[in-house]
Amino acid sequence: MLRYKNEGLKRVQKLKTDFFSKISHEVRTPINSILGLSKLLREQDDPQVIREYAGIIYETSKHLSSIVNDVLDLSKIESNKMAFAKTNFNVRPIVDAAISAFVYLGREKGIEVISAVAKSVPGILTGDPVRLSQVLYNLLNNSFKFTDQGQISLDVSVHAEKGKTVAIQFEVKDTGIGISEKNIKKIFEPYRQAPSGTGRDYGGTGLGLHIVQQLIEQQNGSIRVSSQPGIGTTITFILPFAFPDPTPVASEKKHVIVTKKLNILVGEDNPLNQRMLKEFIKKWDFDSEIVENGHKIIKRLGDAHYDLIILDYKMPEMDGLQTLQYIRSAFGQKINTIPVILFTGELQEAILNEFSHLGVKSVLHKPIEPESLLEAIKNIFGEPDLACGFNLAYAVEMTGGNRKLIYDMIDIFIHTMPEELEKMRNLAVAMDCETLKKTDHKIKPNFHYMGIGEAEGAIQKLKVEQRNRVN
Repeated sequence: MLRYKNEGLKRVQKLKTDFFSKISHEVRTPINSILGLSKLLREQDDPQVIREYAGIIYETSKHLSSIVNDVLDLSKIESNKMAFAKTNFNVRPIVDAAISAFVYLGREKGIEVISAVAKSVPGILTGDPVRLSQVLYNLLNNSFKFTDQGQISLDVSVHAEKGKTVAIQFEVKDTGIGISEKNIKKIFEPYRQAPSGTGRDYGGTGLGLHIVQQLIEQQNGSIRVSSQPGIGTTITFILPFAFPDPTPVASEKKHVIVTKKLNILVGEDNPLNQRMLKEFIKKWDFDSEIVENGHKIIKRLGDAHYDLIILDYKMPEMDGLQTLQYIRSAFGQKINTIPVILFTGELQEAILNEFSHLGVKSVLHKPIEPESLLEAIKNIFGEPDLACGFNLAYAVEMTGGNRKLIYDMIDIFIHTMPEELEKMRNLAVAMDCETLKKTDHKIKPNFHYMGIGEAEGAIQKLKVEQRNRVN
């Protein structure tokens, strides 16, 4: 028994050694590409070449980020610190978002990428949409990597219902190179890449499918694989979700926007992150001051007023935690109540639970994602729709959350629409069908920008009534 145990440990140790050897190559390659292209970029004046290099750097950085995220997720899984959310969500947009990432790439590669969600799948479920997206993306990416022709499909259906839960089945099918029966069990092992002979061609860290399996099984789900070499592979997983508790409130999420011009103090020592944060915050029409360590954060707090503090959890001289503890103990009530957002490369849930009493409202993972940061700011300072009956989700998305531009759009809408609607009313009375059609074409997008669906419907009804009167 001891001999078998030692052999097993040696086998795992060899897999780990092989893994770190391979991952060092996986990390060095994109880093070298980014460094080389960045040097060339500084020497370029041609805008087209600059855009091309910037695009390659961006895609390479995303690949590097995915490797780091795999390693971080593995750390959470092995330390039993993976946490799962329980929020209400619609599975269809999750599927659409996952599949759309590969539709365009599929066209370039000559592969058809399709999806289908059965009508029986409930509209709203309770579970962890982020982890579901992660699983779907990993499986689709895996299929895409090993498929050179044919089709990749994602089908979603109801597997079973019992009481207040429903088990949803997800099936990812491809016409790729396939897997031999003896290797199927091995693909979920940690540190294991594709069977020998394919690693050089397809790359990867060897963590993706192991992480997928753990994410599914830790949510009381199951996963199975069927495959034939040269024919393709089908991976099916089943996840249980709860039905949301019935509430009298409409399930549609109300959009919020930050109406206050915030002054934000940022503690971040990485020059690239400093530049990115400055540009993002400026784009959102907020003011910012960025310093590189905790000592300078404390000094600035004594000199000026700030609405929000953003801190890197790990900074030189005085890190984010030490800085925050000092602020809460040394300053008065006015500064003590300033909300804090932390950036970290460590376990987010553990940090938030431990330091929420210090005013930490949100913990975000590095690398910095502007959408996540803006969402965290909205969660702290967000207010309901700016005008009754308006749903500004589309306008915010279109403008990148630029508050001034949205106000300008609303102002133009309010001052121009009454006159345009009066024109339409007069045209309907005069039965001038052609001019009414042109006016409708002109103003209809404005109601869409403001999210006033009822008005779009009323205009359509007016057009129908006018046509009926002419007939």
